Amino acid sequence: MALGGPMRLQPHQRTTQGLRGRGRRPIDRTGYGIVVRRNRSPSRGGAGSVSRMATGTTNGRGDFFASLVQDHARIEARLEALERAADALSKSESDASALGIIAGTLGFFSTEGAHHEAHEELTLFPRLRPLPAFKQILSALEFQHRMNADEEQKLSACVDRFAPGDGRELRRLALRFAEMQRAHAMAEERAMFPLAASSLSPQTIAEMGREMLDRKRGVAPIE
Repeated sequence: MALGGPMRLQPHQRTTQGLRGRGRRPIDRTGYGIVVRRNRSPSRGGAGSVSRMATGTTNGRGDFFASLVQDHARIEARLEALERAADALSKSESDASALGIIAGTLGFFSTEGAHHEAHEELTLFPRLRPLPAFKQILSALEFQHRMNADEEQKLSACVDRFAPGDGRELRRLALRFAEMQRAHAMAEERAMFPLAASSLSPQTIAEMGREMLDRKRGVAPIE
């Protein structure tokens, strides 16, 4: 899902990297048994960047999965801005512009981010739940949604009460939030989306696309 160092995630999201050479390839285990190949740090714009994971995720099966990947690209742009702002604020706690960027990022996640999550939890996940192959992945991703929401609340609370001396703590929370969001997006794009696109019928995917459009137009629920 980060800033030139190892990702500090909870045990349920711990990264385990294999050894290079001897035929072994590095992997990430994100969530519960979700295995994805490890690439360069997303924040450095490498091949692992959320915005570059679109290739191969949709199998040409309509726009639903492509739209989710495009959402991830927009999320990545926001996360990069969040990281820069949090770093600036940790160095100059009077930087009102940086604090405004962080608050704006939280606003983005409470609106567009909420719609993205609704596309998954109300449109995609229910159609995958009857399929045994998705039981473990769905449990992991739904758990990550809850964890991400908790981290968002912690960051928001820190912004709301921000005072001199809070810069380092705000930066810590912002970087953790960004790491977790990236880990979640990577798990979806590398493990969930390709399997879902190949498991659901074209008719079902088209139906999901219509639901997504209705939600964006405000005529479908977001929770």
